[in-house]
Amino acid sequence: MKTSRLECLVAVLTIAVLAAGCGSSTPSPTAPPSPPAQGSSAVASAVVSASASAVVSASASAAASSSGSSFTPTFAETPCPADLTAVLVDPPACGYLAVLEDRAKPAGRTIRVFVARVDPPGGTTTPDPLLVLGESLGEQMEYGGVAPAAVRTHRSLYVVDMRGIGHSEPNLDCPEVRAIGPLLAGLPLGNSTHGSTLAGAVKACHDRLTGAGIDLAAYDLASDAADIEDLRLALGIDRWDVGANGSASRIGFELANRYPDSIRALYADSPSIPSPDQLSIGPAALDSAMAGLAAACAGDRTCSRQAPDLPAAVDEAVAKLDAHPLTFDVNGIPAATQLGRPIRVVVDGAALLRWIRASLSTDGGGNAGFVVRDVLRVLDGKVTATDPLVAALASDPGDCLGLYPGCERMTFGALYSIVCRDIGPSVDRAAIDQAVRGRSAWAQLFDPAAILAPCDAWSVAPAGQAPAAGSPTAGVRSLLMSGALDPFTIPSAQLAAAVAGDPAATVLEIPNQSYNVLGYTECPRTIRNAWLDLPSGPPPDTTCLGHIGPVNLQP
Repeated sequence: MKTSRLECLVAVLTIAVLAAGCGSSTPSPTAPPSPPAQGSSAVASAVVSASASAVVSASASAAASSSGSSFTPTFAETPCPADLTAVLVDPPACGYLAVLEDRAKPAGRTIRVFVARVDPPGGTTTPDPLLVLGESLGEQMEYGGVAPAAVRTHRSLYVVDMRGIGHSEPNLDCPEVRAIGPLLAGLPLGNSTHGSTLAGAVKACHDRLTGAGIDLAAYDLASDAADIEDLRLALGIDRWDVGANGSASRIGFELANRYPDSIRALYADSPSIPSPDQLSIGPAALDSAMAGLAAACAGDRTCSRQAPDLPAAVDEAVAKLDAHPLTFDVNGIPAATQLGRPIRVVVDGAALLRWIRASLSTDGGGNAGFVVRDVLRVLDGKVTATDPLVAALASDPGDCLGLYPGCERMTFGALYSIVCRDIGPSVDRAAIDQAVRGRSAWAQLFDPAAILAPCDAWSVAPAGQAPAAGSPTAGVRSLLMSGALDPFTIPSAQLAAAVAGDPAATVLEIPNQSYNVLGYTECPRTIRNAWLDLPSGPPPDTTCLGHIGPVNLQP
């Protein structure tokens, strides 16, 4: 039987060289020397990789202690699923980490966390592996988009479906919520029927999952971080680099605060920090992105002619829709085809803002031209059922569009557990009220009661631990990058203030980019790669930021 790559990576306590040609066309990385202290260069850093069948006793006992019990997490390889191999050029290696669902119950239920490893062709040039935590809380990993990081960083790449998501077992998806998406599209956010319909679907999902014995409170940030630590120990890895996108960076910051010695370097693309949390900074993030879009429009000859005062045009369009909402019956989209009938959509001011926010956050800001065009179409009374604004609202899987940055692959149950346990309790309602005062549509969009509406039906207690004081990076060497047009991420000035006093944290604003700055242009990737090689060295060269082209304002 052919030997897999994971079987080739045997943990050792002394320096060794892995056997050549072991069972894969992709060479395995060589075993490095002993790891230096944090802050040394990437070339000098170390990692020891192992499969579950070859975990040495020292790693096993360490894993047991990290679980706070006599239970020992174990890793076992498994054939990679078809949806993963179909989108990857180089063959990955896959496995499951078995952990306790609730680490306070040593004899309790166990669950499985899915892990995949991708090695760069020709092997690695650096000994420290890279762990990528995902893009948005609750969102399944987009493997094809993440895998190139192995080649770009010259590192072995580990990607994890966090507990409750993707191929991890159990999966906390809520088809009950997806099923009511077409109904919610015809009900404004503040509508009482909207709220009761959502609550009913959330409760149905809750009851189904808890009826299967699942403890929904165990799927929180602390558990996610403990899973990652148990994975590191089970694989015999000394330290690794950690990367995360968007709201999934909350897991990275949780890891940094709980297990700082496990991380050599941490980078976060479009970071969501514990305080101020992603809900509390929502109005400021959207206002900042809209100001950036207005400045870009003013500097574009065509856009400035069409919309000489874009902020005033948005305000006017919102007010017009609040006074006279538009109603459409939408056909010709996958959601309507699947349903077998048209989807009724109501477009009011809050719905327009939801779409603007969602559009600005996708394709690196590449949809900015559609935002300008459809705002003007609202003012001209020319909106139709085929416009991107209407089609996006009709396709919303269930109170996600414009409320959260990732909706296509959302696992709602996993999202609700973290939002209700870890984020909701720390929301600064007074700050939100002040930010939206006098703007009724903004108040509907950012009303914590609407965003946290699933929490009553989800019925999980708050985690009970306030965000740690001080820098969210906890002294771990960190690179935090955000786009100037990002309507979800904390504005860079506030982010810099949040890590002030932490010399290990570097904050960069990427011009003319939005959410997911690493996804659409080479410059931030080049900066990230150089920084990963020497996170303790001088700041990386950022000259290329000045050469990022302007955002496309033509639809």
